Amino acid sequence: MSKKRKCRIFARLWLASAILGGEAVAAQEQTLRLVLGKLPPFNCVDVTDTPRCINNKLAVKLQHYSGIGITASIVPYARATRMLQQNAADIMLLLQNDELLSYAEPVVSLYSINLSLYVRAAAVQLAHDKIRTGILRGSGSNISAPLAGYRLVELADYDQGVEMLALGRLDAMLGPAEALSFLMQRHDLTGQMAPQPLLQFKQDIWLYCRLNACSPGQIQQLKLAAEQTKPYMPAILQIMPLSYYN
Repeated sequence: MSKKRKCRIFARLWLASAILGGEAVAAQEQTLRLVLGKLPPFNCVDVTDTPRCINNKLAVKLQHYSGIGITASIVPYARATRMLQQNAADIMLLLQNDELLSYAEPVVSLYSINLSLYVRAAAVQLAHDKIRTGILRGSGSNISAPLAGYRLVELADYDQGVEMLALGRLDAMLGPAEALSFLMQRHDLTGQMAPQPLLQFKQDIWLYCRLNACSPGQIQQLKLAAEQTKPYMPAILQIMPLSYYN
C-alpha cells in the first residue's frame, strides 16, 4: 500500500472518529438531570414504566416534545433544591421559589395549583399566632409570606402533616386539594376540619434550570415543549392523583 493511500485512509478514519466523538459529546450534553422532591401525588417513585404522579408524567411529556434526554431522581423534598445548588442536578420542577434565583434560572411556568389553608374546626377562632400550621420544608418565602403571623411548623411531606393533624400536633396545614383531600379522608379527618379553608391563593409550578446547565438551544426546546404539553395538563392534574391514591 502506497504512503499516499495510507494517509487518505488515516484521514478518513480520523474524520469518522471525530464525527462519532462529536455526536457522543453532543448526546451527553443533551441529557439533563431532573431532580424531584418526593411529594405524592406530584412527585413519586415509579414502580413500573408508567408514571404514577403529576410531574413524573410531565417530565415524560417534556422529554418527548423537546427531544432532550431527561433522567429523573426522586429525593426528599428539602434535599432537592440543595442538589440543584450543588451541581448534582440540572433542572427541577417545583412551586415558584425566588430563593433559587441566585443559582437557578426560571425557564417556563408549566401549570398552576390552588393552595389552601385547611384548619381544624376547633382552631378556627384561635389567634393566628396560636394556630400550629404545617408547611413544606424548603417551600421558600413565596409560600410562607401569605402565612405571616401563623405559627409555622416545617414538614417533610404532606403525609407527615396530615398524620400530625390526626394526632392533634397541628391545627392547620397548607397544601393543594389534589393531595390533602385524599389524605384527610384516609385519616377520617374530613369531619373534623372547618368546611371552608381559612386562606386560598394560586401558585405556579415552574421548570428551573441551574445556571449555565442548559444551553440557549435547550432552553428554547423546553419552552416549546411546555407549550405543546399544556393541552394535556387538565387531564394529567385530574387523572394522576386518582391513579396514585387508588
